[in-house]
Amino acid sequence: MASAPRCRVPCRCLAAAVLVTLLGSAAAAEPPAPPIVAGFERFARSAPDSAGHLPAPAAGALLLGEFGCTACHLPPEAAAGRLAPKPGPDLTGAGSRLAPEWIATFLADPAAAVPGTTMPHALAAVPDDTRGAVIASLVAYLGTLRQEVPLPKPSGLNPIPSDFWERGTATTGRTLYHRVGCVACHAPLAGHAGQGGPTTRERVAADLADAGLDDADRAAAGLPALERAFASVPLEQVARKYSRRSLTEFLLVPLHARPAGRMPDMKLKAIEAADIAAALLDAFDGRSSAAAPASAAAVPGDATPPDADLVARGRLAFVEQRCVACHTTGETYASAVHPAPPLAALDPGAARSCIAASAPGAALPATGTTGTAPVHYPLDASQQAALGAALRTPPAAAALAAPDDTLVRFNCVACHERDGRGGVGTGRTAFFETVGHVDLGDEGRLPPRLTGVGARLQPKWLAKVLDGSGTIRPFMLARMPIHPAAALASLPAALRAADRMAPAAALPGVSADEHGAVLAAAARILDTGCIQCHTLGEHGLPGVVGVNLAGVTQRVEPDWFRRLLLEPQAVRPLTKMPAFFGVTAPRDILDGDAERQIAAVWHWLAEKTPAPLPARILAAAASDFELAPADRPIVFRTFMTRAGTHAIAVGFPAGVHLAFDAEHCLVAEAWRGRFLDARGTWILAKSAPPTDPLGDRALPIDTGPPVARLPADDAPWPRATSATFAGYALDAAGVPTFRWTIDGDIVGERFSPAGTGLVRRISVVAAAPHTRPLLFRLAVGPDLEPRGGDPGQVAVTSADGLVISVPATAGARIRTESTGATKPAREWLLPLPSDGAAVEVNYRW
Repeated sequence: MASAPRCRVPCRCLAAAVLVTLLGSAAAAEPPAPPIVAGFERFARSAPDSAGHLPAPAAGALLLGEFGCTACHLPPEAAAGRLAPKPGPDLTGAGSRLAPEWIATFLADPAAAVPGTTMPHALAAVPDDTRGAVIASLVAYLGTLRQEVPLPKPSGLNPIPSDFWERGTATTGRTLYHRVGCVACHAPLAGHAGQGGPTTRERVAADLADAGLDDADRAAAGLPALERAFASVPLEQVARKYSRRSLTEFLLVPLHARPAGRMPDMKLKAIEAADIAAALLDAFDGRSSAAAPASAAAVPGDATPPDADLVARGRLAFVEQRCVACHTTGETYASAVHPAPPLAALDPGAARSCIAASAPGAALPATGTTGTAPVHYPLDASQQAALGAALRTPPAAAALAAPDDTLVRFNCVACHERDGRGGVGTGRTAFFETVGHVDLGDEGRLPPRLTGVGARLQPKWLAKVLDGSGTIRPFMLARMPIHPAAALASLPAALRAADRMAPAAALPGVSADEHGAVLAAAARILDTGCIQCHTLGEHGLPGVVGVNLAGVTQRVEPDWFRRLLLEPQAVRPLTKMPAFFGVTAPRDILDGDAERQIAAVWHWLAEKTPAPLPARILAAAASDFELAPADRPIVFRTFMTRAGTHAIAVGFPAGVHLAFDAEHCLVAEAWRGRFLDARGTWILAKSAPPTDPLGDRALPIDTGPPVARLPADDAPWPRATSATFAGYALDAAGVPTFRWTIDGDIVGERFSPAGTGLVRRISVVAAAPHTRPLLFRLAVGPDLEPRGGDPGQVAVTSADGLVISVPATAGARIRTESTGATKPAREWLLPLPSDGAAVEVNYRW
């Protein structure tokens, strides 16, 4: 893997740069931001009577682990698990991913370099006149620690092209950042709004607020008090710390550098990581290109050999300053440090302590024994009070009990609610959406509740869910992340123990003689109710996208399954699942006995090849699912290979058809002949492969964003669109007009057949005057050359044989992309009027 040029500033000269940094930070007027621990910000700063509130001792115990206090101050053995210290970043490859200047700046004042960091000022007690030299030695030593990031193996589903970190686009990355779940822990990016809307609870709470009801009234209505805003894990300094490459690699394999798992693996593909990296750099630094500022982290290459004596002093300082307590480097150290006092011996009121409110180097003088002086945390009053309460409480009693301690430490409760604590925070739920915005209720778009999960899921499936491999909600855009396996190893057992229930009566068994009759009865029951919302393996009714019931008997406990079907609202509050058994289930099946009916369904689902299938599924499977436009166009939403998961296919009776990609606001392809087969969408639902055109001569139309506003005439065409789909409207003939917005302007596109081709009428209504027009890229290719077409028209022919023509008076022009390629592409660009006047584009093939 190619390395970026290394900064050639000799390590011995960094001391001068460090002194400048120290002088600058000393002159700062505002106090540094206190460290941010997600669980503390949300549950310890909340009102004492609010749902999930952490009392002071438990909040302080959380901080003791998250600040790494117990890495030096050992807790009693009985509390070691719940007070385990959060390990710091793995520095084995620090010299390969971090620029020397960044390391120096961070060590000089961590809270100023990264506001909200939980890294203490480890050198606070080092006198001012020697601190710069100590930092320079540490920078020299860390610069010798080299290791390439272990990237995942490329595959067909996750290709990793060369220089993949340069291929991300900020627009796509912004969408991904808000969809996959990043906003559960981090704040939404400015100017981005979610489309999921408020949850049922939020709507009810808003209605109560509009009616002038207070928190007591909400409690009487069975709703918790409105959750107050809470601080997010900050990202504002990300552009100063990372280059595009180092940030992309971190997002792709975060557990490599951050083994603590507080930043989990979000299952990003290589290009997705590059997209989100581009979005973050653009949001916080305006830097959407691959180039990084000189101050950002780079991957150093070969350079002048470091000063061996300086490196040796840095290696010794790494031990003496207790860096080894939190960080691993892949090396072993013979040096020892003076032991820190155990947790039980600490005095929370000591004037010189890690939690004392004091400035670095001022009230924390060196004690004379290197490594025994306290470090400095810029805590606020709430954090100091919580830590004091934890230290005054027996450690075993201060911390939360399992499994809640793990769920709060790893911030699982940022997404999942358990026993009234957590869930997606108010104001963030709108970013949790379903594929295609299909309405499956709150439980269809929000991560599932963990209340009672230990009694709900079978142990093997619970372990699969926690390691990220157990996924049954393909309709949900948020992703279940992967945490370090060792960190969550005890969680399944803890959940099972906490949620244990009284032994339940086994579901009624089935004898060999009655086996066939019971399965037939179950098929009738499924046909009456279940298949309206659920698929059964590869079988399903048209449009059904709910949880697939295949394999459910290997996922959930039979008693939980029984209780859910008997009382769905009691087991899963606010679920859209209605009460069916014992209420509306047919009384002529198994004598109307709800218990026997539920047992029959369980046994049917437990069959490897269940039979018979429900009658309506058999009838649907026997139908002809080819869509053939006759008198009116057919508009059909589906998944397609070229148009993606937001495809809207339009079939015309004239035998000319197109597929519109509503996610990227472009025409993915057009074809002639037969239209589409809907079986995959209607019967196989989300398990089906993408739909492909049935006809022939399917040609791509837009090979990238079709419309853009360029900042300069020679600016490159964007690789991703900044447009937002705004729906479509049908005219009296059933022909759709697609609408989308870009830079505030409203774009409308109407397609209609013309002979063996299509006519595209595109219009723009500008929301405000612009200095530069919107441009429509009609075609792109290495050999484009306009020629005469029909009278009054000018045309080009693409490499696929697609003939595109526009009025000669429209002002279309050819320009050559400045890509540096041997044969650069040529683009045919058309300026669009901003007054709503339509421009016609003709396509023939």
